[in-house]
Amino acid sequence: MGLFRLLTNNKVMADEVLNPTAAISVYLDLLEDDRIEFAQEPAGVEVVWTDLMRGASANSSSWTDAYLAAIALKSGLTMVSFDKGLKRWPMLRLKLLPSVAN
Repeated sequence: MGLFRLLTNNKVMADEVLNPTAAISVYLDLLEDDRIEFAQEPAGVEVVWTDLMRGASANSSSWTDAYLAAIALKSGLTMVSFDKGLKRWPMLRLKLLPSVAN
């Protein structure tokens, strides 16, 4: 969900923004890449998700970020993102990528 949202967002992708069909193609390519692992939603993720949303830094636009962060936290995974806003959850193991957009 987050991948599709970012690939089709012109603020994120600038001149390289994709239409939904092209974004789906990228996703299908990633499914075939042995370096990429897709995780199932872990049991109990809802508790972590709602706990993150109860925090002082959560707002109405935090739902998706909190959900993805909860999956990473519950699974012991590192979340990779361009979104500096994810630093609001210091317990999240986060790899921030540098922004290439102006």
